[in-house]
Amino acid sequence: MGKLSQPDTVIDSAAIRPALEEACAANSGTCTECMACVGECAFLQTYGTPKKIAEAYDPAIKGQQVMSFECSLCGLCTAVCPEGVDPRAMFLEMRRESVARGVGSFPEHGGLLGYERKGTSRRFSWYGLPAGCDTVFFPGCALPGTRPDATVKLYDHLRRAIPSLGIVLDCCTKPSHDLGRDDYFRAMFGELREYLAGQGVKTILVACPNCHRVFSDYAPELTTRTIYEELAGLHLPATGTASGSVTVHDPCVMRFAAPVQAAARSLAQGAGVTIEEMPHAQRMALCCGEGGTVGALAPEFAGNWRERRKREAAGRRIITYCAGCAHHLKSVAPTSHIVDLILEPEAAMAGKVKVSGAPFTYLNRLRLKNHFRKTVPAAVSRERTFTSGETAKGGGLLRSLLIIALLVGAIVAVRVTGATRYLEQETLRSAIQGYGVLAPAVYMLVYTLAPALFLPGLPITIVGGILFGPFWGVIYTITSATIGACLAFLISRYAARGWVERKLVGSRWQKLDREVERHGWKVVAFTRLIPLFPFNLLNYAFGLTKVKFLHYAVATFVFMLPACIAFIVFSSSLLDLVRGKVSPAFLLGLALVVLVSLFPLFYRRWQARKNGGAYPDEAARSGGAAVYDLKTSVLRKVIVSCCVAAVAVGAYLLVQHYFWFLNAYLYTAEFNLLFVLGRLRDGDVAMFVDYLKPMALGRGVTMVTVAHFLQGFWLPLSPQVVVTAGGGAFGMVKGFLYNGVALSVVGCIAFGLGRFLLGDLIPLIRMQRGSSPAEADRYAGITAVPLLVAIPWIPVTVVPLLAGALRIPFVPGAFAMTAGVTIRVLCILLFL
Repeated sequence: MGKLSQPDTVIDSAAIRPALEEACAANSGTCTECMACVGECAFLQTYGTPKKIAEAYDPAIKGQQVMSFECSLCGLCTAVCPEGVDPRAMFLEMRRESVARGVGSFPEHGGLLGYERKGTSRRFSWYGLPAGCDTVFFPGCALPGTRPDATVKLYDHLRRAIPSLGIVLDCCTKPSHDLGRDDYFRAMFGELREYLAGQGVKTILVACPNCHRVFSDYAPELTTRTIYEELAGLHLPATGTASGSVTVHDPCVMRFAAPVQAAARSLAQGAGVTIEEMPHAQRMALCCGEGGTVGALAPEFAGNWRERRKREAAGRRIITYCAGCAHHLKSVAPTSHIVDLILEPEAAMAGKVKVSGAPFTYLNRLRLKNHFRKTVPAAVSRERTFTSGETAKGGGLLRSLLIIALLVGAIVAVRVTGATRYLEQETLRSAIQGYGVLAPAVYMLVYTLAPALFLPGLPITIVGGILFGPFWGVIYTITSATIGACLAFLISRYAARGWVERKLVGSRWQKLDREVERHGWKVVAFTRLIPLFPFNLLNYAFGLTKVKFLHYAVATFVFMLPACIAFIVFSSSLLDLVRGKVSPAFLLGLALVVLVSLFPLFYRRWQARKNGGAYPDEAARSGGAAVYDLKTSVLRKVIVSCCVAAVAVGAYLLVQHYFWFLNAYLYTAEFNLLFVLGRLRDGDVAMFVDYLKPMALGRGVTMVTVAHFLQGFWLPLSPQVVVTAGGGAFGMVKGFLYNGVALSVVGCIAFGLGRFLLGDLIPLIRMQRGSSPAEADRYAGITAVPLLVAIPWIPVTVVPLLAGALRIPFVPGAFAMTAGVTIRVLCILLFL
């Protein structure tokens, strides 16, 4: 309700479409604001009653056009309304209005629309109609991809009852329908419907509830039934029996389809299970969270639906007859498709049915198509080649292949023409140095302006690594990137606030504002590590929040460092790669880039576990977080300690009795350790440099790591000579890389030891104070980690040990520690 009153921008003054005008009038004139629907829906609780939304709606205001895409289109509001109001139809018309005005296309929907386009493409589609066919099985997209073997079994079983049964592998384009792409939907589905009708098809058997809704609403000349109604009237083959209690989730598109609901329950009971209904079932069913593709733009609304479903399931296994619902609900509760229960009842109840995920779903659909082409005696067949005439955006795969081909071609051309002599790193950088301070000044100016002008930063970063190398490339890039982010921040806050507010609409940005208000600069740090928002827009968005400028600048600098280092180290070795040389710097940079790129994946998986991503019957995950038990924790540590001791003793005995010749290597290792300890005690940098200088890459990194380990754990208060010696022995760049890697490894070891040895202290103290030992505040100290690690005079192992004792999560803690280590090494090499 409050969101509708926010100032926004008028983007189009065209007249409202008649269908939307009629829907708004119906809701405004009929809704009595009894609040029955508002009490059931988080979306309506945010925006207000259907009457108020209809009366306040202005299709020329962008913010209100985005609003309709946050509704799940589930129809629960219609089911509970005593006056028969249908808000779902109004919100669907609002989506169509947005698309018609050119503001209904969101990048967040690109993946789903790409999936839909593949489903209607020639490669994935196939129609097989036997002679005399008047009934076809239309399995949809999700079931063939996730359960291809089950799809084959269902078709074979149905074909025994209907010998001339055809098969249609295609997509009904329900995603486009729900996203308001009405012209595209009607063109694509209309062609499908006309083709089937022209071939004499009269009955469609669907497995997907969404397909049922589309065929029922837009192909009234065809009889549409679900396979569950058909199977309920057939004699099913014996596949075993299940036992236990389950509950049934009815897909929201089937809330008014009582015969389908009854058929699904009949099949479940026939498999041997007892059904215990949830409070919201059948006509009153809740959405799984992904209705209307709401999760893309309003994940908090999607999460609200799933959490309600989880609470109502109360630990019981959920049975549903929608593959999409089964996929989304399994993140919060044990969930099985009704097909799983029919074909593999015991495995379904045990949660052991094999269900494929992407990218194997695409391979499964291709395999299924090939199977049906070989086994269905089709008198008429086709692959779909029709398109609506709409130019598909994307072409990501083709574009990626083209870029790769160009890169390979460039490398081959350079090698064949002998131009590699012009790509010598030293030659190029010597030429750059000839410009003096002008070259880095121009580079930093361009990078500083890039965020404010919405220019992509990655290509500029790569150029910086090539021109200036890993050391100065990081210095110039992180400095200018931080200044550029600050420039955009200041423009947003003081010069163009109104323009930025008009651009940043939608629940994600409003949620960011709320989180900053609660957590301050910690949100800046978090979003720099995990790119949940577009970088350039994020800089402007923070200018609208209440975060202090100094906090924003410092957090931006520190927490952008890991990604900056990764891409600079990687790009600094690209010229060597073009010349056909794979350098250690390239491998290190590639590993860092992969690690940084995977961090969002680690975060999403952690979020899934935190929000109940496992089954409620697992006590350790019942609340979305681990349940701490002191006795169990201590027992595990005792077992681990005993195992480590046993392995150490066993290794010693094996060496002494069977591999005694290895003693010579042990004596050499002992000599090196004693030498390093001696240099640490007396702080002799010169002798340390002479010791390290002859070493190759592998041994050099190893000895620097050993030296840091001994200094951190054995002589933490000794002079900080290892970093200086590494820089003197290997040069500034290699010294920076070797010391950074070594200190990160030592820090991670200290982190693990802190968690292992001291991790029980905080929960124990909380328990003694009468508080819960739950780890709700595990992130409390994470922002201090890089700042303290960066101080050269603090022993490098102290902070990771404390972080482990505070039970800070390892992955974000390791990233924070890496950022601090980077600053620490730079400070020592440059200033100490």
